[in-house]
Amino acid sequence: MAKGKCATGKISNPAALFAAASIGSTYTSLRLSPASSLKQGRRKVTATVTYASGVTVRATCDFDVDDEEAPTISLVTKSVGGACAWPRPGKAAACFLPKELVKVTDNCRPLPAPVFVGCEVTSNGAASDCYREAGKVCIKYPAANAAEPRVARVTFVAEDGTGNASPETPVILTAYGAKPGSAALGCRPK
Repeated sequence: MAKGKCATGKISNPAALFAAASIGSTYTSLRLSPASSLKQGRRKVTATVTYASGVTVRATCDFDVDDEEAPTISLVTKSVGGACAWPRPGKAAACFLPKELVKVTDNCRPLPAPVFVGCEVTSNGAASDCYREAGKVCIKYPAANAAEPRVARVTFVAEDGTGNASPETPVILTAYGAKPGSAALGCRPK
């Protein structure tokens, strides 16, 4: 398939689909039907071969059109490299839906959902300070008087219906104990 497409595109060299021994070298024309692009999956194609002797042979073959292009994941957060938050009154953690952090694109539909792989606290906290809850990824806020924010790296992957997987994509979550004096771009109460 052509990169970014979920179909073959027009087959410009139909002879390349056949072993030379199967059609020989004395043919004068080779036509495929359908002649247009082939969508992903098993497809029936009729090949009509005309030889120099004038004999025409028609055969129907099954072709498997495979999707070999992995989905991609990109960040959708406004903060550089991830998401940033400080607590609203009564909140102990900033929780984010995957769609608030990443976007998945793929050449074929349906689009796969991002899958949470893991979360690692990288600064000012313990492993239990980053967790999943009700389909969200959460990072606990540090104490309001904490000198440094809590930082965690959350990782997502996406796998399409044919088993192609994106590389793991990290997203940085930064949680302040109180509104920072100079909030980073995209940092907001949550």
